[in-house]
Amino acid sequence: MKLRYIIMFAFAAITAASCSKMNDNIDQYLSQGEIIYIAKADSVHLFAGKERFKMEFWMRDPRASEMRIYWSQKSDSLVVPISADRDFDEPITVIADKNVPEGQYSLNLVTFDKLGNKSVIDEQNVSVYGNLFQQSLFNRYVDSFSLNASAGTATINWGNCYSAKEYSINVSYTDRQGNAQESVFLTSELGPTSVLTNVDVTREISYTTVYLPEETAIDVFYTPTVVLK
Repeated sequence: MKLRYIIMFAFAAITAASCSKMNDNIDQYLSQGEIIYIAKADSVHLFAGKERFKMEFWMRDPRASEMRIYWSQKSDSLVVPISADRDFDEPITVIADKNVPEGQYSLNLVTFDKLGNKSVIDEQNVSVYGNLFQQSLFNRYVDSFSLNASAGTATINWGNCYSAKEYSINVSYTDRQGNAQESVFLTSELGPTSVLTNVDVTREISYTTVYLPEETAIDVFYTPTVVLK
């Protein structure tokens, strides 16, 4: 009988000690008070650019007053005000255009309310293009080029493109009335031959090749202008 009481006392002591340790672990969080979180942005869309990037997002939480965007280990950041009377069905658009260096970036998006409460971190990725990309671009090769003075036409036979990121070829010339003209030939629609009409064949004809680094990029890149001869 005495042994049973000793075992019960020991079990109670162990249980009390365990509960005390559990309370110690919980108390460190309870002492901080209730944590209030603001919602993250909805449907974040990022767009690459030339030394910049663009972001669109929706914010459904009416408490949100600003978003802070951090990148490069928080050495760069951008604060985006969020209006209280915004249209909740319309996206909020921001462009980071302060000469962002070329590279791949992991962005940390944090939403705040006016009391300083914040959301959990939302991590997003975006690319920025610059001189390195520019230096990798080449003009579309021209197989042959001919003029017909009486008809006022110029015929260009194109070679293959150098990159799947080629967007268009822009040809500049002067028409017979003395006006500067530019014909844009989209790569997606370009055939092996392009014919310009109403051309003053005594004047210079030149072209440049346009590149789009990503399908949704907000900037294009141009190669140096080449004069057709």
